[in-house]
Amino acid sequence: LIFASQQAFSNIISGIFIVIFQPFRVNDHIKIGDLFVGYVEDITLRHTVIRNYENRRIVVPNSVISAETIVNSNIVEDKICNFLEIGISYDSDVDKAMEIMRSEAMKHPNFIDNRTEEDKMNKVPPVIVRVINLADWSVNLRAYVWSENSPMGFVMKCDLRKAIKERF
Repeated sequence: LIFASQQAFSNIISGIFIVIFQPFRVNDHIKIGDLFVGYVEDITLRHTVIRNYENRRIVVPNSVISAETIVNSNIVEDKICNFLEIGISYDSDVDKAMEIMRSEAMKHPNFIDNRTEEDKMNKVPPVIVRVINLADWSVNLRAYVWSENSPMGFVMKCDLRKAIKERF
């Protein structure tokens, strides 16, 4: 009984902190540690309800949330940089592969150009592609592609994997 009341009290105190400090709000897209990812549907003093990508509701005690790192994709703005990683063979033309990734990304309707005016003046490309690893069986490339929000970025990355594969 004492342990149960301590848990309830801990959840209420954590709920008060969430309401006061607002690390997230209803409709924000959040990730709680490595445990849960989704959209906040409701915040109570005892728990927070998160709707995941399968449209399931996850009821998370506020004391659990308070003990984890929270990644909030909406706290300042929705815009997000998506990492698109592709591995190519050592025999492939790296420059050509990088150009295919860049051009396919820039053609996608969910792509946004996030460069500053200074970047544009300095001829920084709208999509940066870098070699990030020389693995055992592949040369791994990463494109940094901006989208309006996380769901649009997910769709864009799926579409780009297909388009890039078809061009390769």
